[in-house]
Parts: sequence; C-alpha cells; structure tokens
Amino acid sequence: MVRFDWNDSNTWDEALSGIDRIVLIQPTAITDLDATLNLFLTQAQWRGCKKVVFLSAIGVESTQWASHHKVELQLRRSGMGWTFLRAGIFFQHLLDRFLPDIANGEFRIPAADGKIAWVDSRDLGEAAARVLV
Repeated sequence: MVRFDWNDSNTWDEALSGIDRIVLIQPTAITDLDATLNLFLTQAQWRGCKKVVFLSAIGVESTQWASHHKVELQLRRSGMGWTFLRAGIFFQHLLDRFLPDIANGEFRIPAADGKIAWVDSRDLGEAAARVLV
C-alpha cells in the first residue's frame, strides 16, 4: 500500500510503479483536471500503463463543458487503451439520497416522462474488472 493524493503529484510516481491498468473515478471535489486527472493520465502513460477504465457519465460525449468530457478527450488522445463506463443513476442512491422521500410515499426525480437507467455500482465494478482482465 502506498500514499496517494490527487493534490500532491509527488505521490503519483510510487502509486504508478508497476501498474499497467487503471480504474479511474473522478472525485467530485476535483475541478482542475489539467493539474490532476489529466496530468496523472499522462504520467501513467509514460510509466507504461496500457489500459484505463474510466467511470464517466451519460451524455458527456456531446457536452464539451463537462469535466468527464475533458478526461475522455485526454484518454482518446493518449495512445492507451480505454473504456468509458457511462452509468445512469446509481441504485445505491435509493438507499441514501432518496430513502426519506420513499419512506414518505414519494419518489421524485427530474426526469419528466423520460426513462432512467438505474445501475448497481457493484455491476460497474464487475464490468471494470472484466474489461481489465
């Protein structure tokens, strides 16, 4: 186990040592992608990483201002293999974020008459593992 901190690039080298595949999940608190995720991906490539699975978001392929879009572009240009997992809404949100509403007999989500893809985060973990193995 090694220390890793997105805000301290001095910790990245040891974390990348011997790594040829990565599952990348963007922390919500990270906003400066050029100084964090994209720089990390560049260093990963230099150190021999061959494949990245990135937990992205639905619709970012056509939403240029979205942070996930910027990471996807970096990966497309990197020369590394990549897979984007574009998940819908996590099923686990039913257990935390929406549970009080459900307990009160309501379940409101801003989807109008649209359909929503509910995804179990464990399934995404399994998909990432299968892609990398």
